Amino acid sequence: MTRYGNPRTVFQGGQSDLLNHVAQLSVLYEDLRLEMLEFRNLHARLVAEGGSDPDREYRTLYFVRRALATLVEFRSGRSEACRTREFKQGKERLSP
Repeated sequence: MTRYGNPRTVFQGGQSDLLNHVAQLSVLYEDLRLEMLEFRNLHARLVAEGGSDPDREYRTLYFVRRALATLVEFRSGRSEACRTREFKQGKERLSP
């Protein structure tokens, strides 16, 4: 589900460390989504054509590397978000 709102309001004008990390994770999630979409498209074209296209193979590998780098960055951002005071205070109210 997608929700829309004024970023300044939604993210409390940058005053919340937790929400700043959530904003970072949102951008990284979208990066990963786009990288994986392009990877899947390139891979499907390589398989469908049954041939070897070095340029497309290099682009495919590029998007695999970018997706992995984004995942590492996402993990780091998630870890930082979990270390914020706000997250620790609200953690007890989270469902399993």
